[in-house]
Amino acid sequence: MKNRLWGLEIPLGGSSDEEALRRLAARGLGIRIEALSVLRVVRKSLDARRGRRVPAWVFTVDLEMRDRPTRIAGGLRLGPIPDPPTASAAPSRTLGGVRAVVVGTGPSGLFAAEAFALRGASVTVLEQGPPLEGRVSAVAGLWRAGELHPDANVQFGEGGAGTFSDGKLTTRIKDPLSREVLRRFARAGAPESILEEAHPHLGTDGVRRVVRSMRGQIEGLGACFHFRRPLLDLSPQGRGWRLSTPDGPLDADVVVLAVGHSSRDLARRLVALGVPFRAKGFAVGVRAEHPQNWVDGRQYGKFAGHPDLAPAEYFLTFSDEETGRGVYSFCMCPGGLVVNSASEEGHLVTNGMSMSHRASGFANAGIVVTVRPEDFGADPLNGLSFQEDMEARGYALGGGGYKAPAQSAAAFLENRTDPHPLRTSFRPGTRNVNLRGFFPDWVEGPLVRALARFDRTMPGFVERGVLLAPETRTSSPMQVLRSESGEPPGFPGLLLVGEGAGWSGGIVSSAVDALRVVEAWARSR
Repeated sequence: MKNRLWGLEIPLGGSSDEEALRRLAARGLGIRIEALSVLRVVRKSLDARRGRRVPAWVFTVDLEMRDRPTRIAGGLRLGPIPDPPTASAAPSRTLGGVRAVVVGTGPSGLFAAEAFALRGASVTVLEQGPPLEGRVSAVAGLWRAGELHPDANVQFGEGGAGTFSDGKLTTRIKDPLSREVLRRFARAGAPESILEEAHPHLGTDGVRRVVRSMRGQIEGLGACFHFRRPLLDLSPQGRGWRLSTPDGPLDADVVVLAVGHSSRDLARRLVALGVPFRAKGFAVGVRAEHPQNWVDGRQYGKFAGHPDLAPAEYFLTFSDEETGRGVYSFCMCPGGLVVNSASEEGHLVTNGMSMSHRASGFANAGIVVTVRPEDFGADPLNGLSFQEDMEARGYALGGGGYKAPAQSAAAFLENRTDPHPLRTSFRPGTRNVNLRGFFPDWVEGPLVRALARFDRTMPGFVERGVLLAPETRTSSPMQVLRSESGEPPGFPGLLLVGEGAGWSGGIVSSAVDALRVVEAWARSR
């Protein structure tokens, strides 16, 4: 008899191996331990809410029982193992003879390339930036000396923007393919634990290992990768497309643009070509940084510092009654760094990243205010211009050299400049400024009120926090229109996937989006 058991709790510090889970389950169900076996751990999460006497790991497990339960202890729930959701990751049909060109090597590009290769298509992958090794070196030069390489930075190069991130694998989408994406990462060398953790993450170093492995596996399917080969232009050609590159033209039956939300020149070329987009909401604000041990203390209380506890996170939201706008923490990076994510000369962008060990001593998160399409009118390019203007002014306010304008949260609320240098992880450095007046009133007002509220929720949030600006690239301000085949209406053989298409946000959802669009296009053939 196979069942799923929810709610097994093991206090912090206790053993959680299979034998310990069997003993706990047998006791909770009133059956003999020898009549029970654990088939697999489905989910593992930490419950460290302040009302608990001791934090506990909470497990969901699938069991095989040879005895019927005589009781079900409080807090447990026993039921049948749910049928696995239909994922349809397997190719629906072959595409032999189809020439597919994929532009971009982030998660959506890699998954699109593999999906076409598995269907038998001839796959060429173009990446404007260098392979990972060259990209990491270029980013180090920006952080060390303020030397920006427009084609090799936190946004561009092998692996996409996720290669310099926390490597979060959580997603809000309910698509069953999300699980398939995690399994694919595991086959590429990610730890199997991502399949059971409630909040899995790879860290920047883990993402890089997976990207290298996936590229090799996709090349093994026959795909050809070309680095430092940007897409200069594209145009319809017969029943397909012609792509202009520095090495000459490429002809394709289908083109997949998996370029991320920072490829602004390409976005403008597509709009000029007539590809239909609509304006989409996004968010802007600051990146807030705190000492990690302070966050641990606020979240874990007396258990802060326990060796079994990972660096703590927070998730904060605020609804501003005066403007009707939301303010929320975004892409929280425990044990991480605030990173210089500029990709354009004379522009500054902040973001966060963590290594897998999350041991920097700092914690950071974007604190951002919602921006609505109606703030700019119907033109979908207006949101891009708004972001660019804020990034250019941020660069100027930081004094040039890709230094970030920075201010303590307390000074921001008090409308003053800090008299002493601020401690922050940002490189190549910061400049003390007064950020009041930098943002539009409809961003600054909600941000001020949200920080005051967050300080009541987490006392010390303002006193211990440093703000760096600007945080602008939370998501694309544009979304392409799609038909049932995944193509923009009137543009057969053109597929836009991932964050740049405005249909996803994050590593897993971008991969899922690529798989769904390729499948839709293949079915329409």
